[in-house]
Amino acid sequence: MNPAKYRHHVSVQKFTTKRVDGRFIEDWFEYKKVRACKKGKGGKEYFEAKAANAVRTTVWEIRYDKELEQKGEGRRFVYNGQDHEIKSVVDVTGLRKELEIITEAVVTSAG
Repeated sequence: MNPAKYRHHVSVQKFTTKRVDGRFIEDWFEYKKVRACKKGKGGKEYFEAKAANAVRTTVWEIRYDKELEQKGEGRRFVYNGQDHEIKSVVDVTGLRKELEIITEAVVTSAG
C-alpha cells in the first residue's frame, strides 16, 4: 500500500444533535478526518427551477475504517468546501486494507 496515494484531506460528517450554548442543534458535524485517494467518475446534468445542476460522482479510496464500512452510507465527505454524500462503502478485496467509497455532489449554477 502506497501511503503517498492518500494525499487528499477529507472531513467525514454525520447528521446528529449537539448541545451548543445550552441549545440542541441538529446539523452536520465533523466527527473524523481521513486521508483519501480521489478518482473522478463523471456525472449527469439536470435542470430544475431555472437552475442548471450537475451531479458529480466521485470514487474515493481510504484506508480501512470499520465504522465507515458499517455506518458510512448516509454520512458525507467535505472536500474543498464541497459536500459529497456517501452512497456506497465497499471493502473491494475483503482484506480490510482499503475501502472504496462512492459519493455524489450536487453542483448548482444559477441560470
